[in-house]
Amino acid sequence: MKELYIKEEGLNPTGTFKARGISAAVSKAMELKVDGFTMPRLATRPERPRRTGLDLDGD
Repeated sequence: MKELYIKEEGLNPTGTFKARGISAAVSKAMELKVDGFTMPRLATRPERPRRTGLDLDGD
């Protein structure tokens, strides 16, 4: 192997790699213009998706 790149996921605002998947889900939901969706409580800072204006089931 000539080169290896590593992404430090702990530098995300939530401090977890799970933020990447949730971010992609919220972005896609906004692209599809959905009113809301259900997501697991994986994020330690759930206010991030809420700032988009989407209705998150259970919040």
